[in-house]
Amino acid sequence: MLKNKKLLFTILIIALLLLIPNIVKATTITRIDITLPEPIVGKNPAGSSDVTVKGTDENGATVNMEIENVGWEADAGEGPYINEGAFAIIPTYMGQVCFNHSNQYELPWESGTGFDTSVFSLYLNGKQITGLDSRNYLIPMVSTENPVRWCFEYNFGKAKFEQYLSSIEVTIPGTGAGDPRGTASTIIVKGNGKTGFVISNVQWKKYNPNTKTYENFTGSTLEEDTEYSVGVWFEIPYKYGINSSTVVKVNGVTFAMPGDEAFEFGLAGDEDGYEARLVYHFNTSDPIYYSILEGKDPIYTVGKDKTLTFKIDAPLNKFMGIFIGDNEIAPKNYEVTEGSTVVTFKEDYLKSLSAGRYELMFLYSDGYAISDLTIAGTGTGTGSGSGSGTLPSTDPTKAPGRIPYAGGTIIMILSSTLFVIAGAYAFKKTRDLKGI
Repeated sequence: MLKNKKLLFTILIIALLLLIPNIVKATTITRIDITLPEPIVGKNPAGSSDVTVKGTDENGATVNMEIENVGWEADAGEGPYINEGAFAIIPTYMGQVCFNHSNQYELPWESGTGFDTSVFSLYLNGKQITGLDSRNYLIPMVSTENPVRWCFEYNFGKAKFEQYLSSIEVTIPGTGAGDPRGTASTIIVKGNGKTGFVISNVQWKKYNPNTKTYENFTGSTLEEDTEYSVGVWFEIPYKYGINSSTVVKVNGVTFAMPGDEAFEFGLAGDEDGYEARLVYHFNTSDPIYYSILEGKDPIYTVGKDKTLTFKIDAPLNKFMGIFIGDNEIAPKNYEVTEGSTVVTFKEDYLKSLSAGRYELMFLYSDGYAISDLTIAGTGTGTGSGSGSGTLPSTDPTKAPGRIPYAGGTIIMILSSTLFVIAGAYAFKKTRDLKGI
């Protein structure tokens, strides 16, 4: 009899143990914080060691979350998956994090209705995700198991760049009649004023007015009153991107860039960067852009520096004057000597300028040269100049000797397969500098 009682008691204990999980209500998880580094062009995708998942229950206690795996998917309709093991430019990317927690906890989720957002919130990289009641960011995976498994999915869109270029500056030497055509060794492409890009190819074409098409040009020198197109291929490191704020200058002239929607980037060219192509149209009858050989874009410190000298690759007998901002600089404020053209500004004039950035334009009878000038320190502020860093904008009839910029068209293409990312930006053959 005693033996039967012990057996009955044992059975009762076992039954109670089996019933306890159903009697004790699971603690509700009210918040989940996920850290998942976003896609960066040229960078490898984040793995499990780069990701964190933190749960918080209704009592404010931390809930242990174990990461099972991290994966990435790319939109197959827009390009290949991940280029050379790193994020490429064209595809859109979705990140997935699968994790689990003990069945002592539950999320306020019901099949068909989703999450109860009045008690639950989900954060990604410190920002709350909305729309949990209508979109499946968190997907239960066999939720009756212990531990309970979930997978988080998020569409990041296209990979971002580590930083964006503020400017791309292209110098194409010799755009006048009789000048040698530029080559990969003579054309210069810079980013942010100092980062030089490797030029991989240069292609010249000459406009045929009879067929109204551009044909390959193989001559060594440019012909008189002829329209040319020059394509420059160069490689941009993955670190740098281009957006609507990027300013493109060709031979000193600023071309406004289009909005973000006009840009389509090509796939990565190789392990170092992606390829870009810039196409520039000009006529040899247009004003010539002269290079500044020495002294370009100086920073002049009042009280420390004395005179300031520029050496310009232009004949002295064609020199006409200098403009700063909207105003012509009086010749008494500088000296000009030969070699090709050497301009030396006097200290008294430089001290008269207010602190700030200016743009200088050196005028010639057949062209121009352009340089920034930054005044540091405290000047007297009695000199002329806008100090805004814009090109001169007054009417040419009000500025004796002003040479209006002439035509030119620029096309920017970014790709390894030469996807067009922007249209042409046409400039009138004769025009003022206003609005450039």
